[in-house]
Amino acid sequence: MRLKKRIRTTILVAAVLIAATFKIYAIREGTGALAIWNPTEAYMFAQVDRRGDTSSHLLFPWILFKEYVIGGFVGAVEPNDGRAFLVVFDVRSASVVPNVVGLENPVKGEPGTDPSQYASLDGRIYATCSRGLYGRCRWAGDHFERSSRRGGAAP
Repeated sequence: MRLKKRIRTTILVAAVLIAATFKIYAIREGTGALAIWNPTEAYMFAQVDRRGDTSSHLLFPWILFKEYVIGGFVGAVEPNDGRAFLVVFDVRSASVVPNVVGLENPVKGEPGTDPSQYASLDGRIYATCSRGLYGRCRWAGDHFERSSRRGGAAP
């Protein structure tokens, strides 16, 4: 009887140690897209955000409980890693050309362009950009660059 109890205790302790030692990396991904066109060209801008968190197997059930049962501000788990990028499809009559543009890290705030509020003006595509380009920027075929355009409608 004692031997069985000792074996159970040993297995339980080993399982807890293994669960505390090995890590889980959970990733949540979100995507949003926008299409803009004029008579000669069309673009589709698809922004992809990936946020991840690393925890032990022992802590992971608590994180899930906080997020899905408790919820709200109290249940929020701050991710410790993130990546964001923009996939731009240049659609012309003969071909589709994809471009990938790195964006600001949504967790650590590393520099990027992070375009938003797109607008098509005078045959060009403009956006509001943050970090590095500050203010209005324009699509230059494979990346965003600072716009020198003054006045007129803001994107």
